[in-house]
Amino acid sequence: MLHASPAPKSVYTKQTRSLAEAAHAACEIAALEHLPICAFYRGDPERWHRETILKTVPVYGVRNNHSERIPASAQLNGDRAALDLGEWSDLTVKGADFQHYLDWLHTLW
Repeated sequence: MLHASPAPKSVYTKQTRSLAEAAHAACEIAALEHLPICAFYRGDPERWHRETILKTVPVYGVRNNHSERIPASAQLNGDRAALDLGEWSDLTVKGADFQHYLDWLHTLW
């Protein structure tokens, strides 16, 4: 796989970040590494990453003042996720889970 010049370390750090930040970082990494997703996906790539992260690795949110894992079948609406069970805010992805997502992304593209 071809790699471009190194990305800022902050993009690759294993830190907990919001789902939006994780999707943005995944977009940056895909562009820096020239992953084919950049050429083949015609829609909003950050939205695609947000939805795919939710379906691929654990995403956590706050519901009823408790942090819990969001079901992968939840629907994203901005910075919230909803399902018939309720609604979650403060959506986050743990650093190790973001790395698992990147590993998965590299196997796909």
